[in-house]
Amino acid sequence: MRATFLTLLVSTGCVSTLKVGVDEKPSDTRPDDTGTETDTETETDTDTDTDTDGPIDADGDGVTVADGDCDDTDPDSLPSGAEGTDADGVDQDCSGIADDVDACAFGAPADLQAAIDGTPEDFTLRVCAGTYTGPFTWPHPMTLLADEGPELTFLVGAGGAPVVSIEGVRGLVGLVGFTVSGGVGVNGGGIVVTRANVSLVDNRIEANEATGLGGGVYLEQCSGVVSGNTVSRNTAGSGGGIVAWEGSVEIQGNEVSGNTATLVDETVWGKGAGGGGVLVSGAAAVIDNWIDGNEADGVAGGIYSVYGSGTISGNTVSNNHSVDDGGGILLNYASNAVLDNTIEGNVSDDDGGGVRVYVGVGAVISGNSFYSNAAGDDGGGMKLSHSTNTVSLNHFEGNSAGDAGGGLELDNETSHVTDCTFVGNTASRGGGFHSWQAEAPVLVERLTFESNSASACGGAIGVDNDPYGITFLHITAVDNTAWDGAAICIDKQYTDDEDTVFHDSYVTIQNSILARNVAGDDGGFFSSLNGHTSFVHVTAYDNAGGEFGGFSLEDSTVSFESSILADQDGTDFAAAKEGVVVSTAAFAYTVFHDNDGGFVGLIDPVGSYGNVLADPLMVDPEAGDFTLTAASPAVDAGDPTGTDPDGSRADAGAFGGVNGDWTP
Repeated sequence: MRATFLTLLVSTGCVSTLKVGVDEKPSDTRPDDTGTETDTETETDTDTDTDTDGPIDADGDGVTVADGDCDDTDPDSLPSGAEGTDADGVDQDCSGIADDVDACAFGAPADLQAAIDGTPEDFTLRVCAGTYTGPFTWPHPMTLLADEGPELTFLVGAGGAPVVSIEGVRGLVGLVGFTVSGGVGVNGGGIVVTRANVSLVDNRIEANEATGLGGGVYLEQCSGVVSGNTVSRNTAGSGGGIVAWEGSVEIQGNEVSGNTATLVDETVWGKGAGGGGVLVSGAAAVIDNWIDGNEADGVAGGIYSVYGSGTISGNTVSNNHSVDDGGGILLNYASNAVLDNTIEGNVSDDDGGGVRVYVGVGAVISGNSFYSNAAGDDGGGMKLSHSTNTVSLNHFEGNSAGDAGGGLELDNETSHVTDCTFVGNTASRGGGFHSWQAEAPVLVERLTFESNSASACGGAIGVDNDPYGITFLHITAVDNTAWDGAAICIDKQYTDDEDTVFHDSYVTIQNSILARNVAGDDGGFFSSLNGHTSFVHVTAYDNAGGEFGGFSLEDSTVSFESSILADQDGTDFAAAKEGVVVSTAAFAYTVFHDNDGGFVGLIDPVGSYGNVLADPLMVDPEAGDFTLTAASPAVDAGDPTGTDPDGSRADAGAFGGVNGDWTP
């Protein structure tokens, strides 16, 4: 056949050889003037170009590219080619898919399970539009593909079983482009896969139900991807939409909405109870999904990680709700990297409106934006308990808590919090940030607080019952409000928990700016009950209180070193309240200027221990520039044993001392 086809090409001129035109002569002999032949001209046609104007069939299989040959270098690949039964990765029938079978050859709608059973291993079974009633199972690795997508191709449950069940198939199992609905199971209502490499892509998985885990999808000890699916209106005890239990599945680019987790039994806390949208464990990752409007009657309305270590990044987690902890996301005994997510409008009736972290070491929670999340109790944006993690570069705005920590709550924590911003968050205590009973010394640094509020104590920062010591370094707190302690408040908040032992709190505020904060009652920038606080290289400017514009103490001690206290507005500047057993203040190398009122129950420190009364001559504090002019009396006025970063004697105020080189 090939030889005949080549002969045809030659005879029709598609392949040409040297030829001479019929009107041409091979030579032209002309006589000269004498009639003698002296000039002989020979013409030779050297044109050997191939004529490419017609269709090409490079492999000689009788079909050109224009006629549908998908690989013109392989004579076995053409529209009428046969895929065979061995998966070789070659698209012999030019369907666009290597190693595929067309289910419509079995009739439409086909006996789909029979077609699945007859599909060779590692092949793709292409299914035409229609409604197919399950249950279905895969006998070996293969992919089921809906040619016309989920709008026209349906896999439905017959009642009492999942729609698709695949167990122990060691290889790739795929489902692409179907609507899967009406399944019922224990673990897995719509799709159940165990111990396989999965590819669930571009499906609609909806209205399935599981009494245990995974209303829409349940994957156990699987690898692979779950991508581009819409998972909605599924119900399970835990993991209403998707469950990836152990394994390393990547859940990427899906829409997971309107799913419900119904389990409320707290005896299974830490073992998988909860997760309205997604539940993961092990190395499973959750990336770039839209997880919205899911519900949990227990914990974790949106995403629940149990003993998880995978990445949770780039997701929009919004408008989810949990009756218990974790309206948006809950990490339980987990060490996930939670990165660059938008966490918005989630609600927990208890703790952690946006994110809840309970027990864990090594989690990194960074680059996330928390907007308008709410908690009935603590941690409107996020609450962490009994864990040692890194919390950095997050933005908390418009979150609220019924009790403590409108933006962020640390509860029995040792996590490191750094480089976060808090704007317009609200709570009863600690409108922006709150710490309760840290389990070891804690460092909190480079935080910015603006326009946060507390109805009781600590518009920007609240601290309770922290005996090991918490240090705040490079804090900027501006325009925050509270009844007491508009910038910072230490309180001893007793609870009904008989197991709690209450302690005084020990706090250090270092190289920080507290400006234009307003307290309705006491402490424009600071109020303390049962606290022991050191202010070192702090600038407090233009704060106000209904009674005490600067600070107030009750059963507390405070010291100020190398600081600037200027322009506080109130009936008095500072006070140790009546009836106080122990309440003292000490000042050294601090600049005072134009603070209203005086010291009530405290000794006026001006004129002793290096303290001075003078305008600190900051560059432009009204515009937020609290650096010192060259003529400032605060220059080289700090503790003479301290030095600035340039080696000179320490300046007073926020930019003095060894930690003075920073930008608010």
